[in-house]
Amino acid sequence: MKKLSRPPLIVITIFLVYKEKIYPALIILLLILIAELSQTVDRLLEKIFERLIIFIGKINNFIVLSIFYYLIFTPYAFFYRWFRGKNQLPSSYVDNHIELKAEDFEKQW
Repeated sequence: MKKLSRPPLIVITIFLVYKEKIYPALIILLLILIAELSQTVDRLLEKIFERLIIFIGKINNFIVLSIFYYLIFTPYAFFYRWFRGKNQLPSSYVDNHIELKAEDFEKQW
């Protein structure tokens, strides 16, 4: 007898049966049974779930980064501007008007 290779799904099924949600539990059990009996269906289900997980991961990544940006960086920038004030110079660019000679380029290192 082949050992079942899907213990997380079995645990989820037991939890759903315990919470009296029979239809999702039956669907999961049906998928486990089909996947265990047929390798081609198993590979197909694996590809489908892999694409679904990648899609959810991309959405989740966008949501987490957006929340992080608006909850961390935006308040930090506001408080930084509030406590430090604006720059005293009109620009961050500083022009140094230094005259260079040919000797300055002889020994650069």
